Amino acid sequence: MQLGLNQNQSQIRNIRKVTNISYLRLILVYICLMHRLSAFEEQVLLALWEWPLGAVAGQVSQRLPASLPYTTLASTLHQLVGKGYARCSKQARHNWFVPSLSKEAYGAEQLAQLVATCFHGSYPQLLAACLRRELLTPAHVAEALPLAATPA
Repeated sequence: MQLGLNQNQSQIRNIRKVTNISYLRLILVYICLMHRLSAFEEQVLLALWEWPLGAVAGQVSQRLPASLPYTTLASTLHQLVGKGYARCSKQARHNWFVPSLSKEAYGAEQLAQLVATCFHGSYPQLLAACLRRELLTPAHVAEALPLAATPA
């Protein structure tokens, strides 16, 4: 997948000099920002996950809180395809949309973006911040450790 980095390499180098961010980390942040979803796109993706094997736009529409024009929903589904969050195939006369990543993988990606932008890529800093604000307790951490060892 071409990321368009050639045209932006000088800008990336300048940002790197100013912010002292490693080149790899800067590219990862750039990629994440390029594929960030709008709130509505995320809502459509959440609805699409109701059908892990895929759905047509009409089925996805049923899972959305508000009724909206077919063209708006179809356009948004195609944007998800363009950003790599869904795949589309033609079945009979309908476009069949399938999520291309799991809800857990999406959550992990969102967390990685948060850690990269707010905690300088440090998961221990994120964990410490959550513990300080009592969003997590040591008991939560102890409960999560066995879960991390099991495959998803």
